[in-house]
Order: sequence, then C-alpha cells, then structure tokens
Amino acid sequence: MNQLKTSIIVAILLLNGCSAFPEYGKGGMAEHHIELLDPFYTDEPLGKEHGLRFEFELVRQQLAVLVLEGADLCFPATVMEAKNFESRIAREIYGDMLFDATNDVIVLRHLLHRLERQLDYALQYETCQLPQIVKDNVDVEIETTIDTNLHADTTMETEVIQHRIIDVPVRNQEDDLAQILLLLNADNQFATSSSEVNLKYVARLAQAAQIIQYYPQLQLQVIGYTDEIGNKEQNIALGQARAEGVARYLEAFGITMDRIDVSTHGEASPLFPGDAPHIRLTNRRVNITISMKPNDEVVSEDL
Repeated sequence: MNQLKTSIIVAILLLNGCSAFPEYGKGGMAEHHIELLDPFYTDEPLGKEHGLRFEFELVRQQLAVLVLEGADLCFPATVMEAKNFESRIAREIYGDMLFDATNDVIVLRHLLHRLERQLDYALQYETCQLPQIVKDNVDVEIETTIDTNLHADTTMETEVIQHRIIDVPVRNQEDDLAQILLLLNADNQFATSSSEVNLKYVARLAQAAQIIQYYPQLQLQVIGYTDEIGNKEQNIALGQARAEGVARYLEAFGITMDRIDVSTHGEASPLFPGDAPHIRLTNRRVNITISMKPNDEVVSEDL
C-alpha cells in the first residue's frame, strides 16, 4: 500500500513538472543560445538541415542589419514579431522539426523584405525621423516622429514616441577593425580541389560586412591559397577561384567590388609547413587584409 502511495506521489510530481510551460516566446535552450546551432563543419557531408540552418543564419543577419538601421524605432511591433519568429525557428531546428522551421523561415524572410521596404520608404520620405547618433555616454532623451498618413496630399497626423537612450557607446574604430579581421580570416578552409566557400565562413562574411558598412573608405585585399597537392598552374587558378568566390559573397552582402582586390598565391607561402591532412586543410584558405583608401594610413597588415 505504501509503495502504491509513493508511486502516485511521484507521478503527480512528474505531471506537475510537465504542466509548467515557459512564457510564450521565452522557452527552450535553443532560442537562448542560438549561436550553438552552428550548422557547418569543414568536410562534413551536407544535408537538408545544413541549408536550412544557413538560410536561418542569413535571415538573422538581415534582421540585425535592419535593427541597426533603425527598424526597431520606426516599426517596433514588426521587429518584435520578427524576433518571436527567430526564437520559434531556433526551437524548431533544435527539435529537428525541419518542415515547420522551413515554413517559418519563408514567412520570416517575407516579413523582413516587407520591413525593409517600409523602412526604406520611411527614411526616404522622412516619415520616421531617427535620432542623431549620441556622441557621449550620457543620458539623452530623444524623439522619434512617425507620420501615420504617408500621402503628402492629405492631412498628416503625427505620433510622438519618447525613447530614452542610456550610455550609448561610440563606435571604436580600432576594435571594429580587429573584429573585421578576425571574422574575415577565421574558419575559411576549403575542401580539396574545391573553390566552394565554407558555409560557416559565409555567415562570418555576413557579420564582417555589417561592420565594414560603417567605414566606406575601407579597402579589402583577398588572396587565395591552396595546399601543395597538384601542380603549380592548377593551384594558381584554384587560389584565384577561391578568392573570387569570397569576393562575390562580400559583394552580395553589400560591399562593392571597387573596394575589393582579388589575387592568388596558389600553393606559395603556406600558413604552416608540412603535408599532414590537418595542415593541408589549414593551408586551403583565403587571407584578407584591410587598408584605407590611397593616401590614408594603412590600418592593418596580415593577421
């Protein structure tokens, strides 16, 4: 009898634990640690889930860029909706609910495209006036004015929304440039005899491109390398193809090609000497250096 009572109590406790659900949009380790959904590893066979995770990373970066441009000030409800989708997709991917995650990624992509058009219109016609960048780390109260009627030939009504910015950090150029170099020169190894860009590295290129946008005078030199397998002529061509592939991704992320110089060293100047598989893997890479426009100070050499 006592054993039966104990079993009933344990069952009640377990059921009680299962009935405690997290707040909407706040549950699950996946959404609190989205960065742990690292989708790509060099030489790992690619499946459907890798493409989905890569697409998810791209829409996450798109949302981050829109927020940097002021979307959360002009359209806060839409940004909140997008962030809820982001959290839900992270949970679905983590739970291997790939079909549901795919549908939600498509919905989020369309939502962000609409938000991007709305923000472009609002900024172009000044229907939403963003605050000036705060120069000092002080408490500043600012106003964001949104025209609720976007047509100039009708009466416009305005709604003033108060925002408080506390301790807004000024961008540190030295830190930004160091971060750019770290992102551009990390995890960019290629498979043997391939110029296909590592998809994990593509995500890093997207992050770097966001920061590069703040420095229009910045120039990039992309140099392609190979391991020592194969003849020199083929490796020269392969290194060039790798550099050009990286440059195309940077262009897709908003860096114009007139800011990118592409070249190849082939198998020359390997990062590490030796022919072990892990050394050859490391030597299959691109190396990217950055500098200011001519007549300006060079800000960095090789990492």
